[in-house]
Amino acid sequence: MFVLKKLSEKLEFHEQTSIIINSIGIIYWQQGNPNQALLLYSENLALIKRTGIKGDLAASYNNIGLAYRQLNQLKRAVAFYTKSLQMCIANNDYRSQANAYNNLGTIYQLEGNYMKALYYHNKSLEIRMNVGDSIGISMSLGNMGFTNLELRNYEGAYNNLIRAYGISKRLNDPEGVKETSEGLSRYYEIMNH
Repeated sequence: MFVLKKLSEKLEFHEQTSIIINSIGIIYWQQGNPNQALLLYSENLALIKRTGIKGDLAASYNNIGLAYRQLNQLKRAVAFYTKSLQMCIANNDYRSQANAYNNLGTIYQLEGNYMKALYYHNKSLEIRMNVGDSIGISMSLGNMGFTNLELRNYEGAYNNLIRAYGISKRLNDPEGVKETSEGLSRYYEIMNH
């Protein structure tokens, strides 16, 4: 990938360079190396701004937010997620709006601000339902279920988690099934004590 990056930079293929830089950043992020991912995401953002190419600024801001979240720099993550959300709203990019709302909800959940987390997860769910994003719906419901567990709203938690589990099962989404199963297991553990 780095060879492709150097070649596309040399040939001044800015759009391809942007895609390559972002892809390398995603690999580092998935491998749990947020510092290296952040460097690449920031390089990509600078490239998009410098060259004026048709790059996805909202996605770049979102990815930087993901790296900051992995670094546990939650305030910075919120700042970049918010920039991403603003751009998505301006561009009527509903799927990316839903992702930004979801990411904000996750940060507020990590901070223990469960009501705010629930608000953002619900905003995400509404959009995902409107655009028919089944995996996204399952993810939002699961997040709401976990948040409701923290709020001790056990009926809401169960309803969210069981719906998310059913959707994940129907879609053959093993990650979704695993996460919602863990949530349901936690629910049953709480209710049986």
